[in-house]
Amino acid sequence: MNRQAPRLPMRTCISCRSRRPKSEVLRIVRGPDGLCEDPAQRLPGRGAYLCPDPRCVDAARRRGAGALRRALKGGNETEANGVLSVVAARLGEHQARKRAVRSEYA
Repeated sequence: MNRQAPRLPMRTCISCRSRRPKSEVLRIVRGPDGLCEDPAQRLPGRGAYLCPDPRCVDAARRRGAGALRRALKGGNETEANGVLSVVAARLGEHQARKRAVRSEYA
């Protein structure tokens, strides 16, 4: 029997346009309540995907969140920049925790 490995769902980052497995990207969704981050990737609504790289998030913010608004087919610039700021802050905290050295081991 010739069995193939199951295919992983791939998603494209709206900032750098690289393709990555769905489990490795961040999802931002436009739902009935507006734009928000979807960490579980289960919320209803139209979604857009970003690499979990602060450089990708910063690039999306520098461009006026145009790529995010195009991918979500709506939303205003203020709301899109707000969501990107939240994502950037969360990624910054995560990066800081990864680099932190515990004082007991220093």
